[in-house]
Amino acid sequence: MKIFNAMLLIISLGLISTAAVAQHELVVMQETGPSENRIDFVIVGDGFTADEQDAQEQELIRAANNVLQYEPFKEYVPYFNIYLIKTVSDVTGIGNGSSIGTYYGCYYNCNGIQRLTCCNNQTVQNVVDTYAPVDDVILVMINTQIYGGSGGYIATSTLTAEDVPPHEFGHTFGGLADEYDYSKHYDVNGDLMDLPHPSLDRAVNCTTTPNINQISWDYWIEDGTPLPTTEYESALDPVGAFEGCQYSTSGIYRPVYDCLMRSLGNVLGPICAEAMILSYYELVQLIDEKSPDTDAVSGEQGDEITFSVSALQNDFDTVVTTWSLDGEVLDMVDGNSLLLPIECLTQGDHELVVSLKDTTEKIRRDPSGLTEDAVSWTVTRTDNGPVEEDCDFISIDTDTGTDTDTDADTDTDTDTDTDADTDTDADTDTDADTDADSDSDSDVDTDTDADSDSDGDSDSDGDSDSDTDGDGAGGDDDSGCGCVAAGRQHPGAMIWRLVF
Repeated sequence: MKIFNAMLLIISLGLISTAAVAQHELVVMQETGPSENRIDFVIVGDGFTADEQDAQEQELIRAANNVLQYEPFKEYVPYFNIYLIKTVSDVTGIGNGSSIGTYYGCYYNCNGIQRLTCCNNQTVQNVVDTYAPVDDVILVMINTQIYGGSGGYIATSTLTAEDVPPHEFGHTFGGLADEYDYSKHYDVNGDLMDLPHPSLDRAVNCTTTPNINQISWDYWIEDGTPLPTTEYESALDPVGAFEGCQYSTSGIYRPVYDCLMRSLGNVLGPICAEAMILSYYELVQLIDEKSPDTDAVSGEQGDEITFSVSALQNDFDTVVTTWSLDGEVLDMVDGNSLLLPIECLTQGDHELVVSLKDTTEKIRRDPSGLTEDAVSWTVTRTDNGPVEEDCDFISIDTDTGTDTDTDADTDTDTDTDTDADTDTDADTDTDADTDADSDSDSDVDTDTDADSDSDGDSDSDGDSDSDTDGDGAGGDDDSGCGCVAAGRQHPGAMIWRLVF
């Protein structure tokens, strides 16, 4: 599995003996920008003793990569700041039905559901508030090979299957419901129990009707698709209304035959992916800052003023920039910087606007305009000199620092490949029965736990539309759990650490 190339910078706060192990250690895995305009993803570990701190760090890094290797996470890696908090517990492992005294008190058989893992959320939150700059989503990784997890206010996962963290992330961050349709789960004694069916008020990927006029994802359904839908070409094709969702075999419908919210080894379906990306844009805007950092700029003949924005760009380059002057689009301008000669303007005030939009095909409906952002300047020409009739606006290539005349037939699109084709040859064994040897650029040879059952699904904090299972996804055989994809590298990411 690929992990982020990084340099380690260790900063100790306070007088700490070289022999002592700090109770908590913050490892900054990736910072791509200010917290106020990034998704701050915090991963903490529980059930790791002082002698297991190196192993804990590797497991936390692995969990981050397990999430970010999946679409639509991997396209948006630059939108994330990733923080790891290593924590020392007095005992190793996980409790059964109650805490065994680990720092965050995590245990399985929570609420009588075998696969459900719960932790002391308040303790987790207190530590995160103390040591991480900020948090938008929190994941607790528990040091056990017992299969389990949960979603909700704080997501939890054990170390077994790489698919569980992104599944739980879908609950906690994207508000996605489970799509599997069995409602029988095992209690602490191994007896079958019925799981109550929670409300679907907030779920975007389950519906109680196959009526095209009442399905929230109707704009994804192609004309002529039978509703309810029973036949399929592939797991994600077609989009329709397949009966069976959120622990019910009938009366509730899901968008596609199978996706990560139904069983492990799959990717998120189009409705889930769209909801996830829109959740990103509830926290970030495409423009970090503008220059000049003022709303009004003035100049006279002979002046040339550079305008630019520092903008987010996902790894699939779907963000498009548009410049306009006094409402007229400057088609000849490409890029996030513009050199404006003042003689192109008449005397007086003019409005210069730069707008950015994520044009990804994964979003078909954005009623709130979350995927768009714009800034503007009032540009005033103070003199009454002659106006250049045939004005050449200049687009500046911010990557190379060179000026490019956009009237010329010159390609100014800087297409930087951030997916480094690096052989990391990570050979990680997670005690699995299925070897999912991926012959990819990353030479990943990873065993994942494919034989675990994903029973039980109940939210660890009582939030009815979150995952309650200890698994991640459904399906009694957990088919596909051994699917391995190359984790994504993000160039320039730096790991550094603060020891407390």
